[in-house]
Amino acid sequence: MHTLDAMYLQVLKGAILGDKNAEIEGLAWRFRRIIGPLVLLFDTLNFAALVHLVNLHDPPDTEDLSDSEDLDTTDNMRVKEEMSIVLKALQSVIDTPKEESAPIRLIHLSFRDFLLDSKRCTEGPFQIDEGATHKQLFEQCLNLMGSSLKRNICQLKAPGILMIDIPCDTVDQYLPQHVKYSCLYWVRHLTESKTELDEDNKDQILIFFQKHFLYWLEALALIQSLPESIYMLINLQSMISVSFIHIIYDLHKILF
Repeated sequence: MHTLDAMYLQVLKGAILGDKNAEIEGLAWRFRRIIGPLVLLFDTLNFAALVHLVNLHDPPDTEDLSDSEDLDTTDNMRVKEEMSIVLKALQSVIDTPKEESAPIRLIHLSFRDFLLDSKRCTEGPFQIDEGATHKQLFEQCLNLMGSSLKRNICQLKAPGILMIDIPCDTVDQYLPQHVKYSCLYWVRHLTESKTELDEDNKDQILIFFQKHFLYWLEALALIQSLPESIYMLINLQSMISVSFIHIIYDLHKILF
């Protein structure tokens, strides 16, 4: 085994499995749920934003995405506590600033490569399933958008106001970092999961488009990323079944 890999395994065993009386698989599951999203993000996020993208409970069994609630206060506090424990234990490989508004970064990018490579990370409990974690992030992003996006989300009082006239502070206030991230990267996480859409996912996407599509475009416009929607729809179209394509086609017509 490479010296660096052996060092990473030693760090993980000491930090995550240090409590001999604790249930090992439970600790490892918590580790994968928290660190998995962190190493697969397409942009750096601060602690407060990452909390919303970490799922420490089973996905809700709901048919209507619009009825799903964002993390309530109890769940939010639980995730924060669990994340704080794991990140503190891994300070030697993850830079976690004291300020929640500062981005969390891997100190060594090789740590990411190690966790994603089953030939290098030979301890099963620590291996990050890249596809499954991307799908988890896709679902979290979709849930966050469904519970956050709405018409005139920034409460602008003047219809037709120019983007350059909207203060950045206003956009940041009503579109926090985790919502911006979800709007930009939900399709990419789905693509990188390299899995076929199941019926539940198709239903979630359909409901999202039916109820939140225009609000999603509005949010992208507010963060000056509206052109990205075209590429996301094209990528999404390549992944879906023939029966679903007419919906994407209709959405394309709205944009053009």
